[in-house]
Parts: sequence; structure tokens; C-alpha cells
Amino acid sequence: MDELSERLGEAGKDRLTFRGPSSLTTGTNIQADLVDASGLPYSTRIGRGILYGVHGKTRWQALPDLKLSAAAFLNDRYLTRPEPEFRTG
Repeated sequence: MDELSERLGEAGKDRLTFRGPSSLTTGTNIQADLVDASGLPYSTRIGRGILYGVHGKTRWQALPDLKLSAAAFLNDRYLTRPEPEFRTG
């Protein structure tokens, strides 16, 4: 996994802070939890893939007794080499 992180401001010192890490992960034996035709859950290997992730957190000290904060996480993933039963096209 590779990760890159950015920070602005220092918590407890600055009124406005931001933190925004991003990551890239590759997996060689990705497993997924699926449901079979009869409705029962099972786990299986689905292949190799890549996962991208970005998240951010910001905090604002609006007043001495009022702090506002927000956070978000976004990710995307895809299979680079799916197992034969999961190949399409």
C-alpha cells in the first residue's frame, strides 16, 4: 500500500485545520462475500485488483466553545485480473 498525506494547520493551535490522506492498494488474492442462488452467503477469491482511496477531514474553531468538523471518504476499485468465473465480455 502506498499513501500520501497532506496537512494544513495544527490541531489545538490553529482555528482551521485540514488533513487529506490518499492511498493506492493492490491485491493479488482479493476475496469477496457473495450470496449464492439459494440465498446463502459464501466467500470466494475474485482475482487481482486495485483500490484507490481519498479521505479528508477539516475542523474549524468558529468560537471558543464552538468547533465544527466534517469528514469524507471516497474510494474506487476494479479487478485487473478477475478469476475466470468473474470475467465479463
